[in-house]
This record gives sequence, structure tokens and C-alpha cells, in this order.
Amino acid sequence: MAEVGTAEGRRVAVEAGARLQSLIALDDLWTSELDSRAGRGAMGRDEVDALTAIGVSMQQQLEFVPSQVGELAQMLREIDDGQIRGVLDAIVGSAGSDRGLAEALEALPPDLQGSIVSGCEYLGDRSGEEAQVLAQKLAVIEASGGVPPGDLRFPFRCAAMIALVGAGVAASIGLGGAPVLIGLAVTNQVGLGALGWTASGCPNALPQIHRR
Repeated sequence: MAEVGTAEGRRVAVEAGARLQSLIALDDLWTSELDSRAGRGAMGRDEVDALTAIGVSMQQQLEFVPSQVGELAQMLREIDDGQIRGVLDAIVGSAGSDRGLAEALEALPPDLQGSIVSGCEYLGDRSGEEAQVLAQKLAVIEASGGVPPGDLRFPFRCAAMIALVGAGVAASIGLGGAPVLIGLAVTNQVGLGALGWTASGCPNALPQIHRR
């Protein structure tokens, strides 16, 4: 099992973050495409093929989520809120005067370590269910050109947001526990997770994520 603060741990965190970021971006695209077609009748063959390709890409991402977030959760259990907040403060410092990012990070749950770990565990537990829901929507599209609602389910998407923050934190911790910012990608992951968490109303999903 990878350990936080090691090169292997940072690799695991970077790969988990990339997976979650890709899944969130695909979900945004999937939802936007479906919303733009709502109320316009059945889709044509080209539209069906395009939407199916997006949905299949999301299914492929979901397949690998449980193992990757499982390793991420194990690493994040090794650190505490103080270490996490220290990394986040360093990220805000590296981002200059981005007040929006600072406010989003301040709005994250007070029990941040516990919430991130719970988010990872929720993703691991529910990825299979989420893939089944997605498969049902794909079946509707393929069978009739119908337009189902988009979006990953609300608690799942929120769990992905908070886990993405955790992935960025774990990827930023260097040997000896000192935060080492490894580039713009990590800052972007933390920012996307934190901003998405607040903008989507994810604090309302926290009780469900903790209950799993």
C-alpha cells in the first residue's frame, strides 16, 4: 500500500485526481449535451452515437474509481486536519490573490480529513450503482433516441468533488510531511474540487456521504 509523502504515494494521488477530474468533466459535458437536446424530440443516429461515446467513457472511468480512491483514502487516514489545512494554505499562497479559491477552501467541511475519507469510501461503495444508472440512461438513448436527465447523482458527484481535494492534498505532500506543490495541475484539482463543492450545494450532501 502506498504511503503519503512518498513518490509512490504522490503517483497514486495524481492518478486518482486525474481520474476524478476526467469523470467530473465528462459528466459536465454529458449533462450539457443532454440538456441542450431536451424538448427537441428523439435524437438522430449521429447524436445517439456521440452521446453513447460520452457515456461509455464515463463508464470506463467509473470502473477504476473504487481501487484508486481506496488507496487514496488509506493514505489520507495517515494525516490530520492540520496537515491538510497547511497544504491548502500553501496552495492559496501559490495561487496569488485568488480570493475565490481562498473562500472556497474556507467553506470546506470543518472535519476535512474525515469528510475526504468518507467521500472516497462513498465513491468506492457506490461506483457500481452509478455505472448501472448510467447504463440505464444509455439504453434509453440507444433504444429510442430518448433524452434522459444527465448528471451523476448528487451525493456521488459531491463525493467526487471532496475526494478531488484530497487527491490534490496527497499529491502535494513531500518527504517529511512538508507540502511540496508539484505544479498547476494539483492546484487546479484542489480548486475544481473546492469550488465545485460550494457552487453545487454539496454541504447538503455531507450527511449522506458520511452515512454511505
